Amino acid sequence: MEPLSLTRVPSPGRTVRIGLTADLSAATLNGGNRGDAPPSFDWTGAYAGLHAASGLSGFQMADFSRDGGPGQNYRFKDTSLRAAGLQFGYDHQFANNIVVGAGGEFSWLKADNKVMQIAGRERGSAHANWLASVQGRIGYAIGDVLIYGTAGYAVADMRGGYDSARRVSGELVWSGTSDTSRFSGWTAGGGIEYALSKNITVKGEYSFANLSKGSFNPPELDGSSYSWKIKPRMDQLRLGVNYRF
Repeated sequence: MEPLSLTRVPSPGRTVRIGLTADLSAATLNGGNRGDAPPSFDWTGAYAGLHAASGLSGFQMADFSRDGGPGQNYRFKDTSLRAAGLQFGYDHQFANNIVVGAGGEFSWLKADNKVMQIAGRERGSAHANWLASVQGRIGYAIGDVLIYGTAGYAVADMRGGYDSARRVSGELVWSGTSDTSRFSGWTAGGGIEYALSKNITVKGEYSFANLSKGSFNPPELDGSSYSWKIKPRMDQLRLGVNYRF
């Protein structure tokens, strides 16, 4: 750029010419020649990270049967749920900013050990140990921000118990039986992910799981056999961080 040019000072009676040129390019207006603007964040690639969650879990004691008799249904009150775990996956961003991907998650669960009174001398319990899922996701990228939805298959490790009481020498004595089983179903949710840097992103999301397939068949108790389903459902609000490779 040549900001100012002057002709030589002329002799008397001659014309003086002053020329002024300016470069009004975007680089100049932004404070000088800094090269090209950095490209928008590219969501294509593999990632792995950690998450923590809080929410609610609900259980049913469905189709509860004693010695093969007719099933009865009981419902637990919702109980608080906390979770922590890891996730991994791969995303691909298309030219129109649509992002599709697939991934997996594993969470250790801590839910209040819920006990429900079935009758005066009978009670049931339910507890969640862990939750795993494989999911697809689709979203729309707006620069450093990705808005997305998810859906997939989930399985949880659950422990269920049944207790009954009888009077011995005038006192109630409780005895019980329990079983651990896997329950499976579907999961769905959505959230927002934000890129802090080229490799680090953070996210907040809502996730719901409805797990209706599975049953408990514990050892006999006092000569009677029992079976039931628990049909867990879980609502979670999650915060997570990912490292993108």
